[in-house]
Amino acid sequence: MRISKCRRCGFSAVYARLIRWNSNGTISIRVNPRFRILLVESESMSRMMEVIEKGLGVSIRHLFFEAERLAAVRVIDANLIGPGKSVKYLPGAKRIMPFVFCRIAVGTGMGYAKALAYRPGRYGEAIIRNPFDEELMAAVICGSFECIERKPFDYQWRELDGERVIHIEPAERKPEIAERMDFGLDPLKPGNREFRRCPGCKTPDLLQDLEWREDEGIIFDRRRGTRMVFVDMYTPNVVIRELARELGDEVYPLIIEAQRQVSLQNLSEEFLASSRESGREGSSDIRESLLEELAVRGLGNPVSHRYADGLWELEVENPYNRHLLAGHLQAVYQFAEGRKPEVGWRDKDPSTVAYEVG
Repeated sequence: MRISKCRRCGFSAVYARLIRWNSNGTISIRVNPRFRILLVESESMSRMMEVIEKGLGVSIRHLFFEAERLAAVRVIDANLIGPGKSVKYLPGAKRIMPFVFCRIAVGTGMGYAKALAYRPGRYGEAIIRNPFDEELMAAVICGSFECIERKPFDYQWRELDGERVIHIEPAERKPEIAERMDFGLDPLKPGNREFRRCPGCKTPDLLQDLEWREDEGIIFDRRRGTRMVFVDMYTPNVVIRELARELGDEVYPLIIEAQRQVSLQNLSEEFLASSRESGREGSSDIRESLLEELAVRGLGNPVSHRYADGLWELEVENPYNRHLLAGHLQAVYQFAEGRKPEVGWRDKDPSTVAYEVG
């Protein structure tokens, strides 16, 4: 499966047209700018689940699965505009969708997928290699087919000639908890952040080290030495909301700590694998570079920041999640300064958060 790439920077030409890097610290789907996506390390969600489950002593994978399934339904549906909506009603149009979904999986770095069979309304099968998370990828696949078939799907994994194959077929119903997974779209502030961009495909220069390895289904960041993936913003938000609903506000410190641990591990691995480790100049430079990456990865728009006497004060517009961003900023501070800080914040308005880290 070949992906055409920008001749100047190597970025996927298709995704340079489908995805928009906005001036307000968000990444969105071009045809529906209200739907946000994130660029994150491929293992971030799996690591997050493991840390939270360890802290709670119970599994939360069913929450992530149902949230991811619904997010896939909503995102695919948002992209089916105009004549594209016909795939829900025309059997001939439906038959091409597995091949489209396979290309999306490879293009977003979720994993390699090759369709083996599809009978609309009955079943589908595909080879899956290198999924960013096996269960979450199954959720994306089930949600994608639910969108075009307008019925829920269930899945099973099996082995075929040494390959991992997913088999999906219609389900009688979804679990009760799936009814609680819906989400709204938060208001977004405009911004005036400028990125240096590739003159060819217009994607930010900070992403020029991304390498699409189509035969593996992964996106590799050569500078960081790590695998990256484009994911929706809504799954972690919904899961955190449901955990707080069941367990109360006591779950938030655990969420923040989980993100701190995951981000600190990611930062340590990335700096160790990249040339930035040997060229580190100081904590101020590290904070500056990591704040710039915050916006280009769709996590939010840092509009101001100040560091004095060990206290780092920031204002971030359009944060992807207040609690997760708090944990990430803790990790950035700890990585730059060598000591774990406290973190607090207040909402200045529905789309702006003022953080204090130190």
